[in-house]
Amino acid sequence: MHKEKTEFSKGIIVWIVILCWLGIIASFVLAFMGLETNDTVTVALITTILGSCVSYFLYQAKLKMSRNQYKIDEDGVPFNYKQKLNDEVNKMKDELISKIKKD
Repeated sequence: MHKEKTEFSKGIIVWIVILCWLGIIASFVLAFMGLETNDTVTVALITTILGSCVSYFLYQAKLKMSRNQYKIDEDGVPFNYKQKLNDEVNKMKDELISKIKKD
């Protein structure tokens, strides 16, 4: 089974969101315990989550538009080359099946 490799930018976003959520939870826990907390820290963490997610989504959209513009799939293989390769593989497969049926 082939395990899909996670791209670096997705890993960074996941860590940013996890660390910010931990900070937000810690802020509310401290407030619940009766300790003074700075509300601007929680607002800044929420803004960080929103900003990083929006920038990641814009990055992915631009990457998708670029791939469509230059006709490249997610592996970097041009569409026309990939189609030709698939056609050759299907042709060889059909020839092999017909050869097996003859025997």
